[in-house]
Amino acid sequence: MNRRTLLQCIGLSTTLPLLACGQRTTQVSAVVPPPPAQPAAPAPQQVAAAPAGPVVTGPAQVGRASWMSRSLNGRRTANGERHNVNAITAAHRTLPFDSYARVTSADTGKSVIVRINDRGPFVRGRIIDLSEAAAKQLGIYSEGVGTVTVQPVSMPG
Repeated sequence: MNRRTLLQCIGLSTTLPLLACGQRTTQVSAVVPPPPAQPAAPAPQQVAAAPAGPVVTGPAQVGRASWMSRSLNGRRTANGERHNVNAITAAHRTLPFDSYARVTSADTGKSVIVRINDRGPFVRGRIIDLSEAAAKQLGIYSEGVGTVTVQPVSMPG
């Protein structure tokens, strides 16, 4: 059996230099079977995605909203922080402090998510007092009051 036949029998694949004791180098080509196929990667596990936005957590209220006067800027709110006319906050009679509510204007269709940081309003027929910034985003700033829907929401994360 010569070297070429020997290499073909054992399945070497590339052109290999062969060195024998005291003999010259010989180049031999041989055919090799392809490597075994890689096992398929396991399918990724399906994980339930968290909601992308706020989730409604309570019943909606429909009523009138007003906005808090600029004269309250810097004064303490019911939860102890200072009122900021530029923050998106609101006063509500019953929603917990530091909870969130989506307020939607019936007139403009615009909505904003406010953080509850104060108590009120203390005017009959009104359900929420908005900060100046929130009232501007809803489009009720110039009128002073507007009809809104208030929905308690929880924020993801």
